[in-house]
Amino acid sequence: MSIKLTQKTKKYLSVIQESKESGNLAIFVGAGFSVSENNKKYKSWSGVTKKLIKELNCNKNLDNLKIAELYKLQFGKAKLKQAVLQSFPKTPDVAGTLHKELVNLNPHYIITTNWDKLIDDAIEKTTNIYDIIVNDNELVKSVNNSKYIKMHGDFEHDNFVYAESDYLNYSVNFPLIENFLKSIFSTHVIVLLGYSFNDVDLKQIVSWVKDNSKERLPIYMITTSPKDTAELNYLGKYGIKVFQICNNNNQSKQSFIEFFKLCDKYNPLNYKNDSCAFLVNKLEPLNNYKVILFSQIKDVLTNCCIMYEDGLSSSLSFYDKIASLDYDESTRICYRDFLSNALIYNQDFNKHKSQMEYIINILKRADIHGLCDDGMIKNKINLTFDINGPELYDNYSNRFNFDYKTKKFSNNSEMLDLIFSLYSIEQYEKAFNLTNELIQKSKKENDFIYTFISYFNYNILVRKLKFEFTKDKNKQDYFRQLKTIDIDFEYNKLPLKYKRQVYPIYSLINFDKLYVLNYTSQNSIKECKEKFNILVKHGRSEKEVFGHKIIHKNLVDFIVNNGICFEEYEEYKKVNYNYLYLSQINQRDKTKWNPNKTELYASIKYFDFKTIQEFFKAYKEGNNQLLISDVLRAWLINDVLKNCVNNYINRKNTALSNLEKYIDNCLFILSLLNLSITETNKIINQICKIITYVRNQMTIFESVELFFINQCNLFEGTNVKGKPALKIFECLISKLAEDKCNVYEIEALLRYKLINVCKIAIQDSTKFRNEDLLKKLLITINSIITPSDKYRFVEHLIMIIYQMGNDNCKQIITSFINSLDISKDKTSYEYISFMLSLKRLNFDINDEELKNCIINYIESFPSNSFSSTFIDLKSCLEATCEKDSSYHELVKKLETIIQNYKKFELSIGESNNA
Repeated sequence: MSIKLTQKTKKYLSVIQESKESGNLAIFVGAGFSVSENNKKYKSWSGVTKKLIKELNCNKNLDNLKIAELYKLQFGKAKLKQAVLQSFPKTPDVAGTLHKELVNLNPHYIITTNWDKLIDDAIEKTTNIYDIIVNDNELVKSVNNSKYIKMHGDFEHDNFVYAESDYLNYSVNFPLIENFLKSIFSTHVIVLLGYSFNDVDLKQIVSWVKDNSKERLPIYMITTSPKDTAELNYLGKYGIKVFQICNNNNQSKQSFIEFFKLCDKYNPLNYKNDSCAFLVNKLEPLNNYKVILFSQIKDVLTNCCIMYEDGLSSSLSFYDKIASLDYDESTRICYRDFLSNALIYNQDFNKHKSQMEYIINILKRADIHGLCDDGMIKNKINLTFDINGPELYDNYSNRFNFDYKTKKFSNNSEMLDLIFSLYSIEQYEKAFNLTNELIQKSKKENDFIYTFISYFNYNILVRKLKFEFTKDKNKQDYFRQLKTIDIDFEYNKLPLKYKRQVYPIYSLINFDKLYVLNYTSQNSIKECKEKFNILVKHGRSEKEVFGHKIIHKNLVDFIVNNGICFEEYEEYKKVNYNYLYLSQINQRDKTKWNPNKTELYASIKYFDFKTIQEFFKAYKEGNNQLLISDVLRAWLINDVLKNCVNNYINRKNTALSNLEKYIDNCLFILSLLNLSITETNKIINQICKIITYVRNQMTIFESVELFFINQCNLFEGTNVKGKPALKIFECLISKLAEDKCNVYEIEALLRYKLINVCKIAIQDSTKFRNEDLLKKLLITINSIITPSDKYRFVEHLIMIIYQMGNDNCKQIITSFINSLDISKDKTSYEYISFMLSLKRLNFDINDEELKNCIINYIESFPSNSFSSTFIDLKSCLEATCEKDSSYHELVKKLETIIQNYKKFELSIGESNNA
C-alpha cells in the first residue's frame, strides 16, 4: 500500500469511516482532482488563466479572479465562456476509474467547484443515485437524500462562477445553495480533495468555515504533496486537518483510489496485517442479536458458506479456491491469514484474546462450532476456546417450553421478551402498549434492531386489535383507526451505518429470507425424492441430508429468541412445514421418524389441528412409527402440555385461541406414543384441569376424544382404559352437576364427543361408583323444565352412566326414570327416542304402546311429506331390533318413506335440469 498511515492519520481515517457509515460524510472536489485523472486533458486554474492573460496582455501578477474579471469586462461573458471552454476537451467528459471510485464511495454529499461533467458521467455509469444540482431551483426540487452539488455552476446552465464579480455576488446568485453548503459544515465531516493552498475556491470555503458556528465536525484536506509549517498553521487556524496520502502529484491518482478504499471500514485493505480485526468489523452488525441466522453470517462475511455435519453441528467454511458470485481476492487473503493463525490462537488464546472471544461468541449464536476452508471438514478447526464473560443465550429457553414469563424489565432486550410473552398468551393490548413504548425508547437510543422488530410486532398487534371483540366502543374505534407502519419506508430513511445493523432483521421481516427458504426447502424436497433410490442403494450419512434439520433449528431459534411475532404468517408456517416434511422423508427407514425438539415445537406451535392430523396421518393409522426419546416425552408432558394448560386456564380472552390449539396439537402428538402408566396419568390430570377450570370450546373435547381413540387403535388402550377414562367423564359431569358447564361442554356430553371415552371405561368393566355425584347430577337434570331437553340428558348421559354404574347406581337411575312424569308428551320424537333407549337397556316398557306412539308420530306428518327425524328414528329402531325383532315392521315402513322421498327429490332435480 503506497499510503503510509501514522497514528494521527489512522485517527483521521477512523472518523471518516464512521461518518461514511453514519451518512454524514461530505466531499468537496476541486480542480486538482480532475487534473489527477488526466493532467493533459484537464487544466488547473493557472492553466486556464494563462490563455486569458495572453489575450488581455495584462499584468501576470494579478490573481486569477481579477484576470477573469478583466477579461469579462473587456470581451463580455460570452467570450469568457468561449475562452474557458477552449481549455477543456472537445469530446464529452468520460469518467475514469478515479471519479467512479469517488461516486462508489457513496458519501452523503459530493460538492464540486469544477465545471466539467466527469462526476456527472460517473454517477450515470454507477449504481449510486444522486440528485445533480447546479442552481437554486434544482436544490428546491431535489428529493433524493444524496446530492451532487455543482456549487460553481457549469457551462450547460450558463451559470459558471469564475470572475471576481461572480464570487462577490455569489450570495445573490446562489443564496439557497450557499446557505445549504454552510449548514453542511455543522452537520457533516468534510473531506477536501483536489485543492491547493493558494486555491481561490479553498479561500471561499475557509471564509464559510470562519463565519460558521464554532460547533462543527472535523474538516480534512487530502493532499498529494507535503505542506510547510506556515500552510499547516494557516489551515489549522480554521480547524482544517491535513491528511497527506502521497509525496508527489505523479502518484495522486492511485493514491486517491487507495484512499477511497481505505474510507470503507469493511474493505480488506484496512486489515492487511490484522485478519482478526477484519472479521470483528465484518461481524459487528450481528452483535446485538441473541441468535443469528446462517444466511446472516454469509451475508455479512461474503466469500463463505456453512457446512453441515452429523447431528446438529455446523462449521463456517471460508472460500479460497472455490468460485463464487461475490468473489473478492482481498477478502479471501484475510480469511487465509485468519485460518492460518486460528490454530495458533487455539493453542495460545491470550493472543488476540478479546477479538477471538468476540468472533466465537457471534459464531456460536449461529450454532457454528468449527472453521475450515473450501468445505474441507476433515481439516476443521473446532471452536473449543474457553470463553469467559456472560453465558451464551440459551436457545431452548422458557419460550420453547411454552412458559411465557411476564417479569419486569430493565432494558430493551427484556422489554422485548415481555412483549413476546404477552403476545404469546394473547394479552394483545398490553403487548401493543409496550411495543409503542419500545419503539420510542429504542429510536431515541439509536437501538434500531429493537425498533424494527417492534415495527413488525406493532403491525401484527394492530391487525389483532382491530378485529378483537371488546365491549369498550371507544377502545374499539381507537384501534380500528390505527394504521400499520411502512417498514420499507422506515428502513430506507436510515443512514448506512444503521442499515448494516438492521439489514439482518429487515431482510427477514420484509419476507425476502422466507421466500428464499421456501424456495430452497421445496427444491430440497424435490431433490430428496429424486435421490432417495440412489441413497438407499449406496447408503448415506447424516451429512447428506442437506443440513435441513440444522437450518430449521437455526430459523426457529432466531424467530423465538429474538422476539419476532411471526407465527400468524402463512409464509412462515409453510417454511416450517417444508422442513418438517424434509425431516420425515430423509429418514433412513421411512416408516420411522425421530423428530428433534425444534421439530416437535414447530409442529405444536405452527400447525393448525387439521394440518397436524394430516401431517401425522401415517402414524395415526399405524403404518409408520413415531419415535420420541424419553427426554423429549418428559419435556412434552411435564413442560409443554403443563404450561399450555396453565396458559389456557389463565387466558383473558374466552374466544377461540391459539392457546387451545397448542393443547390440541400436543395431545395429538402424545396420542401417537406408547405411553407408560405414569405418563398417561400425568396427561389425564392435565385434561381434568382443563375441564374443571375452563369454560371450554368444542374442539378441546374433540382432541380428548381423539387422544383416547388413537391410544386404543395403536396400543389397545392399555393404559387409558378404565379409571383414566372414567376420571375424565366424572370430572365433566361433576361440573355439570354444579351447573358450571357452558353450552359447548353440555354438547360434548350430549352429542357423543366423549362417548368413546365412556365406551373405553365400559369395555374395561370399570364401574361408576360415585353415588353422591350421581344424585347431585340427577337433581340438576330434574330441574330442567323442558321435557325434550330432559329426555336428551337422560338418554345421552344418564344411560351411559347406567351402563357403567354399579348395582347401587343402576338402582338410583332406575328409580329416577320411574319417577319421571312422561305421560304428557308421548307424541314427540324426543320421547320416542328416549323410550327406545330404555328398551335397549332392558328397562320394562309397554312395547305396544311405544309402537303405537311411533306410528302416530309418523302419521302426524302430511302424506308425501318428510322429516329429517325419520332417518334418526330408523337408526334407533334398527339398534332396537337387535334386542326385539318385533320392531322390524316399523323399520320397513320408515325405509319405504325415505326411499319414496329420495325418488321424489330425484324427479324434481331432473325436471329442473330439463
